[in-house]
Amino acid sequence: MDFASIEAQLKYFGDQSANGLSLGCMYAFIALGYTMVYGVLKLVNFAHGEFFMLGGLIGCLSLGYLPLEQVPLPEPLRPWFGLVAAMLIAALGTAVFAVLAEQMVYKPLRGEGRYAALFAAAFLGIFIAAAWGPLSRNIGLLPTLAVLVLGIWACLKFLPRWTDRWSRTRTPGTRIAALLTALGLSLALQNGTAWVFTATPRAFPEPKTFLSWDELEALPAGTAATGNLFVQADRGRRNVLFEGEVIDPTRWADMKEQHAGLYQSAPLSDSTKRWIVLATLAVSGSLLFLLVKYTKLGKAMRAVSFNGETALLMGVNTNRVISFTFFVGAFLAGIGGVLWGMRYGDVDPFTGVIPGLKAFVAAVLGGIGSIPGAILGGLLLGFTETMLDAYGMSNYRDASAFVIMIVILLVKPAGLLGTFEGEKV
Repeated sequence: MDFASIEAQLKYFGDQSANGLSLGCMYAFIALGYTMVYGVLKLVNFAHGEFFMLGGLIGCLSLGYLPLEQVPLPEPLRPWFGLVAAMLIAALGTAVFAVLAEQMVYKPLRGEGRYAALFAAAFLGIFIAAAWGPLSRNIGLLPTLAVLVLGIWACLKFLPRWTDRWSRTRTPGTRIAALLTALGLSLALQNGTAWVFTATPRAFPEPKTFLSWDELEALPAGTAATGNLFVQADRGRRNVLFEGEVIDPTRWADMKEQHAGLYQSAPLSDSTKRWIVLATLAVSGSLLFLLVKYTKLGKAMRAVSFNGETALLMGVNTNRVISFTFFVGAFLAGIGGVLWGMRYGDVDPFTGVIPGLKAFVAAVLGGIGSIPGAILGGLLLGFTETMLDAYGMSNYRDASAFVIMIVILLVKPAGLLGTFEGEKV
């Protein structure tokens, strides 16, 4: 084997290693949410993959419909500002949704919910609105009315067994009930999002910069477009000038009344995308470490994780800590969803299913409950999958994650960085 061949093999290995670490970062963003919620509540939140998916969809809609690139900034910062702004919007939107889900779905199972009856009534109303038309067409009007009346009666009959009407639940649910609720929320989010947005994958908008008419007309004569110039119309993107063509102001004279300017595509290279993903995880992981280690809320999270009842007796507001944990975990998942769309080009209502399952494996691998373990597990899993795919074993790529989980549970159940906690009987 000559030197050129060895160099090519090393370059190929380096590229695939970077791809693997980039994929592992995606898993790590989801695994952090798994491990934080489990550390505080001892709950495996299987709906966390759907929070990741919601982040990707919110980021996609933000970049597609909000004029983020029109903020007056110097030229190199415009496309970057749009991406960062979409990431923050998606993260905040996902985090707020996760807190609402925790308040309405998980909190009643802890025996402290105030919104269980309201939540049930709202979803019953949604069910009536969604099911009335299809049911009445298929089984007739009277059977449909009977089904809906029976559903209302069941809610009124059985709901007070767990709730004091609009007050609080009487007895907490079991861990199995919480786990099944998480699975139900996951399926509801998948199918509900597909119902609203359809299951068709949405192309994730590529980075772009905005050029006003004054900026376009100020360009020297004969300037060629460095990217496609287009307008963002109601029905999607409409190209006005293609990359390499000479910019001619007379071609868009009739557009000035309808549009403030033209967008110019500024696509990112694969290596740039990989570096963005790695840098974002490094910054997010560092900030999360500082938050948990040195802030008052972080110390409260560690106290609740160690012993929730004792923390409550010592004056810690455990409900606030749990909500904050859901907020932070979903915030990171929302960032990961935007990075996934940027890296792989599209998102859909089922984007979070497989990554969510694999991120759970990553959390178990690193040691569920350990923040460094979640990051390490995600990176190792992404690297392993990519290497199997790169060297001719792509058929075993998905199976490898679950083989790893079985092996780690047999050899070191606490995970690579987890610690075994004995339980007194």
